[in-house]
Amino acid sequence: MGDFDDAIIDYTKAIELKSDDTNAYIGRGAAKKDKGDLDGAIADLTKAIEIKPDFVAAYIVRGGAKFAKHDFDGAIADFTKVIELKPDDVDAYIGRGLTKNKKGDLDGALADFDKAIEIKPDEAFTYYNRGVVEHTKGDSSSAQADFKKAIELNPKLRAPIEAKGYLTNGTSSK
Repeated sequence: MGDFDDAIIDYTKAIELKSDDTNAYIGRGAAKKDKGDLDGAIADLTKAIEIKPDFVAAYIVRGGAKFAKHDFDGAIADFTKVIELKPDDVDAYIGRGLTKNKKGDLDGALADFDKAIEIKPDEAFTYYNRGVVEHTKGDSSSAQADFKKAIELNPKLRAPIEAKGYLTNGTSSK
């Protein structure tokens, strides 16, 4: 058995001992998500939310599971709920921005990435993702600036280096 299986067994035992243990439900849900059991993950995370309706972490992880399942509307609803509960939650804005991008709502994705950067301006991943959306919209100069900023913040993050190289000369740079 792998680590996920062991974690699922342990969390299941914790739930058997205390059926309203929201942390055990989110832990088991996260392990199921990481193992690829998206329906099982969503069920556990939904149970955690039923027990504690303001459980921000459960909405974040469930939104990620719904995203992985291509339930983009469901993911957006979960990330939006987090923003209602905790307006400065950068992960919710990033998750919702990624999901809106997948749905083709580029302006909505940009707005969410802008807000995430406003909240946490030192997150390279957000600049990279905003750059991807800008590039998709045809704004290469803004994309280039965001890829450059992502590289400045995290020189080991490979994706913005390759993206910047592609925009610069049409090939990926190493």
